[in-house]
Amino acid sequence: MEELITRGLGKTKIGMVNMEESDLTQWKRYGEIIHIHFERVSKFFSWHDLFPEWIDEEEDTEVPACPEIPMPDFESLEKLDLVIVKLPCKYPEEGWRREVLRLQVNLVAANLVVKKVKTDWTWKSKVLFWSKCQPMIEIFRCDDMEKREGDWWLYRPEVVRLQQKLNLPIGSCNLALPLWAPQGETYKRKALSLA
Repeated sequence: MEELITRGLGKTKIGMVNMEESDLTQWKRYGEIIHIHFERVSKFFSWHDLFPEWIDEEEDTEVPACPEIPMPDFESLEKLDLVIVKLPCKYPEEGWRREVLRLQVNLVAANLVVKKVKTDWTWKSKVLFWSKCQPMIEIFRCDDMEKREGDWWLYRPEVVRLQQKLNLPIGSCNLALPLWAPQGETYKRKALSLA
């Protein structure tokens, strides 16, 4: 993967997501390291909070609420050449695909690619994942994977397509709308289904 990281980049600015300090030091020889800070989701935040079995759209017992997934302050970040992501993976534990921290890290990576990573002439960017688990295919398509070596997954996603996915609400809890829409108005919503 070293050749892919350094090829044609010159002085590389590398955004590092979900990395420990010990992970960062080995990358300094490849360019300027920018540690992407974000508040991790609470350990009490579960998949069920995003995808509840039942939503009280009539608001009989409570007003439906959907928890926020914290993101970094993207405005304060400079342009990056590459994003390297340490992706959490609890495989083979039961329910490992529905881990909220895994979703959050995938969303941080996707938002960085869309908002802060430089693109080539085909509007593609580079993101390198370090994990025994594949990135979420609902966000990073299999067609965008360029290469895999062991626990390293190199993706070159199309930024426009990724932006369209990020515009969708995350989870069915975000689809809950009150039954009383303004007169003559209809609600049309789509969701990024991760269930």
